[in-house]
Amino acid sequence: HMIYTITAQPRDIVGKATKALRRKGTIPAVMYGRGFTSQTVSIERSSFLKLWKQAGETKLIDLVVGTGAPVKVIIADIARDPLSEEVRHVDFHQIRMDEKISTEVELVFTGTPPAVKELGGVLIKSLPKIRISCLPGDLISTFEVDCTSLKTFRDYIYIKVLKLPSTIKVLDNETEVVATVMAPRSEEELEKDKEKPVEDIGAVERIEKEKKEEEPAEGATTPATPAKKEEKKK
Repeated sequence: HMIYTITAQPRDIVGKATKALRRKGTIPAVMYGRGFTSQTVSIERSSFLKLWKQAGETKLIDLVVGTGAPVKVIIADIARDPLSEEVRHVDFHQIRMDEKISTEVELVFTGTPPAVKELGGVLIKSLPKIRISCLPGDLISTFEVDCTSLKTFRDYIYIKVLKLPSTIKVLDNETEVVATVMAPRSEEELEKDKEKPVEDIGAVERIEKEKKEEEPAEGATTPATPAKKEEKKK
């Protein structure tokens, strides 16, 4: 296991005053966990972005506050600016190594299914992630799914056939389908599509325009307007 580390500084600045921190290239953060004292900290933006790219939200991180000893955490939540997408705040969840945690694992699909190679089908990845529970030391961030068992369009890969380590418990329903192969569209279906009349886009646009002109203008005093506004409130 690669060890991911980040250094943080204790933070007394809270509320609106954190704007000044962000201008200096620092992100305000908080560290909390059951049985631990919550602590407000700040982290260097560039260091955090690099760490986030590598560790994501499933890998254990050693967080060092000031000159203290490293603490095991995972990235629990990231608040981003809705317009600029900039990271504005980070929650670190402090982990007890003897307590199980729940998280999501990304499924990585490998191998070409014979139903794709020989029958021309399309691989359908129904489940990109599964929810798991395990001790922090047994945490995995991805799991490979071998798709070579999909020989026909009637073959499915279910959660229950995934050979996950025995230290990991799957929280999703084991009968859920992870992947299958869909048959290619037949010549008949493709021909039918070709025969469908192509809609006159100009005509469609004209109809839409006429509809709009018929509708009362926003704010017009018609009996229907107040009712519509009431519905929006619900």
